[in-house]
Amino acid sequence: MRVAPETLRGIEREANRTGRPLTTLAGDLLEEGLAMRLYPGIAYREGAAGRRPALIGHRIDVHQVVETVREEGGGLERAASYFRVPVGLVRSAMEYYADHKDAVDQWIAREREYASDAEERWRRGRDPEPR
Repeated sequence: MRVAPETLRGIEREANRTGRPLTTLAGDLLEEGLAMRLYPGIAYREGAAGRRPALIGHRIDVHQVVETVREEGGGLERAASYFRVPVGLVRSAMEYYADHKDAVDQWIAREREYASDAEERWRRGRDPEPR
C-alpha cells in the first residue's frame, strides 16, 4: 500500500507524540477510518481508558447506546428519545455493535467493573466500621 508522504509524516508525528509504534497507529487509523465510513455518525474518542467509538457531536459512547437499547427491550426509537439524538445515530451504533460485538461487550464489562469498584470505595468511605 502506498501512502502520500504528507500523510505518512502526519502519522509519524502522531506516533512520536503518543509513543505508539508507527505500524500499530497506522493500523488503528485505518480501522477507525473504515468504521467511520461504514457507520455514519460514529467516530472515535480518546479517554482515560483508551479510544472508543462514540456518537459524533455527543458525549455518548456506543457501549452506552447498546446498554440503553437492551434496557428498552430493543427499542431504537425509545433509546434515541432517551439520549435526545436522531434514531439514525442509534441505528449506526447498533450496526457497529453487530460487527464489533466482542470489543463493545468488553467495554461494557470494564465499565461495570469500574462502577462497582467506585461504588464500593464510596461506601467504604461513607460508612465507617463500628468500633
